[in-house]
Amino acid sequence: MKPDAPATALEKLAIFATLWIMSGGLIYSFRPQAMDVTATEGERVTQILLGLGYMLFLFLMWRRRAEFLAFLKRDWFLVALVLLALASVAWSPNKSLTARRSIAVLGTTAVGIYAAARFSLDELVRLLVLLFGIATVASVLFSLALPKVGVDQSFLHYGAWKGIYTHKNTLGKYAAFASLLFLVQALDRSRGLNVGSAALFVVGFACMLFARSTTALVTFWGVAASLALAPFLRIKRIGLIYILVLAGIVFFVSTVVANWQYLMETVGKGPTLTGRLPVWFTVGYFISLKPAFGYGYGAFWLDWGGAATTITAVIGWWPSHSHNGFIETAANVGLVGLGLLLASVVNFFGNALKWYRVRFRLLDLAPLMILLFIFVYNLTETTFFRQNDVLWAIYVAFAFKAASHKDIQQGESQTAHI
Repeated sequence: MKPDAPATALEKLAIFATLWIMSGGLIYSFRPQAMDVTATEGERVTQILLGLGYMLFLFLMWRRRAEFLAFLKRDWFLVALVLLALASVAWSPNKSLTARRSIAVLGTTAVGIYAAARFSLDELVRLLVLLFGIATVASVLFSLALPKVGVDQSFLHYGAWKGIYTHKNTLGKYAAFASLLFLVQALDRSRGLNVGSAALFVVGFACMLFARSTTALVTFWGVAASLALAPFLRIKRIGLIYILVLAGIVFFVSTVVANWQYLMETVGKGPTLTGRLPVWFTVGYFISLKPAFGYGYGAFWLDWGGAATTITAVIGWWPSHSHNGFIETAANVGLVGLGLLLASVVNFFGNALKWYRVRFRLLDLAPLMILLFIFVYNLTETTFFRQNDVLWAIYVAFAFKAASHKDIQQGESQTAHI
């Protein structure tokens, strides 16, 4: 394979299949939820398939290790974060679990890195549009034609769509993310109105509404509204943009804090965000006991007799994760790991901003949009730095791809770098 050769059909198929398995679409739809699933191991068949996929991509990267090692320098914060997770086996209360999960997050990260190295930005966006386009259309068909499978039958969420997934919030999350991708591709002026993407946007938006996921709806509207501010990104002084972004964050946070009770009532949530605040406070206390390096990657909520048992007794239920990607990262790999993650986010933002400022295409907003969606979603859910999570693989792919903005500025091809 030549260094600058475009991605082959087999590579695209392998990436597509791996991302699909990560998303969980259709895989569990017709199976009993307890079948072959444990808290520590997950679903066996899925783990085997993903394990084979990870070994394939790690092998392909090893074959061209010199080129990939150079490519990894584009976001060494992420590389250091994965190495920290692997090292956390040393202080984890459940060493075998941390070893398995840290290897899995290494594989998940490798998928994103390989995709960034081999695909252009346009190819990555088209791949995701295809993936989530199939998923949203299939979810509509399942919800309408097979309501016992595609519609939640539980008392708590009765009538909410879950499509080809096992939970309404999963459909809502992916439908919101997909709708933004469909919208950007549909309205990108460099290619004219894309009718197919516009139609998919309608389908994705319907899935999001009928899934009745508050987090997905709030995240979608927040990110969609921010896209209207894209013209400000054309300001010549990039430092001023950073100041405006920081001022916007301060204004947003202060407004939310000042109007917390009203906002929660508006979105149909209690002041504790459906029990999330007690989780955050109790997890925060245990983070303070091991602030530097945390409790070991993936072990915090399965350390029976330790922090998880105490938190479950205090709040009255077992959360399984912190419902906040930043808090979860701190619990797993401490404030050092959280610092690396935040440094990666800042690095990603700067690179994504520079990428967009090279050509100002709407499609070139995709890295910024994806970063913003994943960042906001992780304020109340957990997808950051999570093994076998499709959104983490996508984050990694676009973080490394956005770091390639210098290649575009130098007039080089936007196709594969390796």
